Amino acid sequence: MLHDGQTPPSFSSETGEPLRETLALRSIPETSTIQVSFNIMPDRPVSETLVLKEYRLGESYIEAVFDREYASTMLNSPDHLIFLTALAHCQRLGYVYLCHYFERPYEPQDNEILKIWPVSVKVEMARMIRKRRDVVQKMWVTSITKEAERQYLASMRSTIEDLMSFEIVSKVFLL
Repeated sequence: MLHDGQTPPSFSSETGEPLRETLALRSIPETSTIQVSFNIMPDRPVSETLVLKEYRLGESYIEAVFDREYASTMLNSPDHLIFLTALAHCQRLGYVYLCHYFERPYEPQDNEILKIWPVSVKVEMARMIRKRRDVVQKMWVTSITKEAERQYLASMRSTIEDLMSFEIVSKVFLL
């Protein structure tokens, strides 16, 4: 387990990516959804639902497998993963991982036991993700630093199918 301010020890010398060490610590079946709905133009809704299947948890790593459902009334809007939905899922990935880190149970139907408030988010997209089934989103927690009693700062990196990435720094509050 990472300790306050400690970073994961292993990174690939070729790609700079954190390694997937100790990935198989635990598998968590998941049957919930992440839903995002919005409109860019009036009366032309766009929506996406991630249908979660499983979380795989490692020492400083978590990944999720999900299917996606996309709907759009906008013209020429191809079926693709919406970065807003993926960003919302980053928060869930962080929540599940941080429950593990703080040795608290992940019980999605219970009241929240921590809050995650992003303070910095960087998004990069090489191209659209069109895959609909068994999409994999990965997250590495690169540091967790205690700032005050029950308050932490966490840095995370998430990738989806090696086409979309997020660099996130968040405040974490234990409730």
